[in-house]
Amino acid sequence: MMSEAPTFQPLAFRLQPLAFSLWRDSAHFPLMVGLPPGEFSMGESAGDKFANDTERPAHTVRVGSGVALGRFPVLVAEFRQFRPDQFPE
Repeated sequence: MMSEAPTFQPLAFRLQPLAFSLWRDSAHFPLMVGLPPGEFSMGESAGDKFANDTERPAHTVRVGSGVALGRFPVLVAEFRQFRPDQFPE
């Protein structure tokens, strides 16, 4: 089970994130989740009547090294703090 308490991690850890661990670089940065290397199936089968053409064909995606993704979507207000030049008054 993932802990809700994010911790600060050294650079070496961030380059090779541990599977499903949580961290953030500072209080102002997003909560990140480490994902292990591996493969998964992306897309939908031809018989899925609810899928559209951008979801076909299903194919295998291989991730060769650990990666980190934000646990939650970035809100416009959060992005605005990071890149205020993208939101002129």
